[in-house]
Amino acid sequence: MSTTDIKKKEYPGLDVLRIICAVLVVTIHFAPFGPWESVQPVNYRFVQYFSRDAVPLFFMMSSFFFFKRVINDGRIDMKESMTKCFSYFKQYLLWTVIYLFMIIKNYTHGRETIAELIRDFFFCGSYFHLWFMPALITGLIVVSCLYKSGLSPKKIFVISILLYMIGLLGQSYYGLLSGVRENISWFASLSEKYFKIFGTTRNGLFEATLFVSLGLLLSEQKTEDGSFISDENRKRGYYGSLLIKYIIAIIVLLITNIVEVELVKRFGLAREADFYIMTPVICLFIFKLASSYTIPDSYTDEQYDSYKKRSYYIRNITMLVYFLQIYVGMFIKDGLNFITHGDAGSYYLFPPVLIVSTAAAWFITMIKYKMKNKRDLSDR
Repeated sequence: MSTTDIKKKEYPGLDVLRIICAVLVVTIHFAPFGPWESVQPVNYRFVQYFSRDAVPLFFMMSSFFFFKRVINDGRIDMKESMTKCFSYFKQYLLWTVIYLFMIIKNYTHGRETIAELIRDFFFCGSYFHLWFMPALITGLIVVSCLYKSGLSPKKIFVISILLYMIGLLGQSYYGLLSGVRENISWFASLSEKYFKIFGTTRNGLFEATLFVSLGLLLSEQKTEDGSFISDENRKRGYYGSLLIKYIIAIIVLLITNIVEVELVKRFGLAREADFYIMTPVICLFIFKLASSYTIPDSYTDEQYDSYKKRSYYIRNITMLVYFLQIYVGMFIKDGLNFITHGDAGSYYLFPPVLIVSTAAAWFITMIKYKMKNKRDLSDR
């Protein structure tokens, strides 16, 4: 493989997107503008307008690189696909063990039964923010199997849209079927049984599958079109014009999303307000903007090696911030409760949680990188 081929697989724009998404995920769990009552409407709207796109974008980035790895010349390596999914499952098990103390705490305080804990492990996440992992694994398996069956990425995308729409009827648009549930007893019974068994439609089948299929579609388009920005096109200002077009489109879509969020809230439609109709459209344009910037052909070997190290750090730190944030928040809150004798609720937790989570993630990544280098040297 030539140096140019290797460079074409690197996306610094997606590294920047990872950082933004990691920060946005923290804003979902820790009020970004403070815990005070006067700013709660601002917190709610910021999260619903912007932060809800973060996890779908993580689905897209993970699946984009996943399918670039397991698909070659239009054929998917199912053994490699399942191996990678199993590695994700092992990561999920590890984080479940790490959060086991908090899971047991929920059980002992009567917040969840054993049956609910088992259900959550497979469908909702063993701890609430860990739902990303089983959803990603499910989405990857579903899309991989559909691709293996001979369906094209576009057909898989159409199927995933239908699943997503069903998911929205159990999520942000739950209220649309209230009349149906009131008048048709079997439908109401079926709906009740579904939520009792599966807990939510915010899972791999109904929500993640769409974003995973988008990752597949984009990975295939990149391979076919070779749509990377060359040094020559950079000089011609092509990237600048593309940037402006994408930014304008994203602004228009965000405004449309704001209208949708307000309408859903005004009419009280949502059972859970995590995904909207506009979410995949916005994420598609954001992803295309970020992925349009790739490693320039003019990069020297030193520049390329420096980028690879930086990218490694960004990938690991953003992943660790996502998983560590809740534990960090718990320790900070418990520490403040001890100091203030139970009055930690009035403290602004978002900045310290983000800073401490990032610092801890950086420290762990630095150790991992040094160990990785040692292994690489010992293998030579």
